[in-house]
Amino acid sequence: MTNDNPLNQRALNLAEALVGALSKQRQALAASDWTALSEAVPQLQEAVYSISGFPGGIEGLREELSSLSAGERNQLEQWFAAAAVDRKTASELIKINLQRFNALKSFHAVSASDDTYGLDSLAPRPGLKVSTHV
Repeated sequence: MTNDNPLNQRALNLAEALVGALSKQRQALAASDWTALSEAVPQLQEAVYSISGFPGGIEGLREELSSLSAGERNQLEQWFAAAAVDRKTASELIKINLQRFNALKSFHAVSASDDTYGLDSLAPRPGLKVSTHV
């Protein structure tokens, strides 16, 4: 989309940067590509920071985007709909990855316990001996 008004064009560029950064974040999370994620997160932060620096902040950006032509607004609404899906998907993927990390952490703790309290050890593994104190 191109626009003759420089402020409109800047608003469109900011919206496009935000949508692109959210898409990159989701793609990196979906692929478990931590290198790409480490590049996407600063882009997302920069997009949000740039929007906050827009004259009037987010409200100024909304007003500027609402003054676009109908065709440009329709395209923008499609971008924002895709960005909303990307954001929700990324949120779910982050939750899944945190659960996976916690499962791996628990598995590591059990295996470390096996190293200390293995089959050849005389000491019982923590949690396996019931206390005699009531």
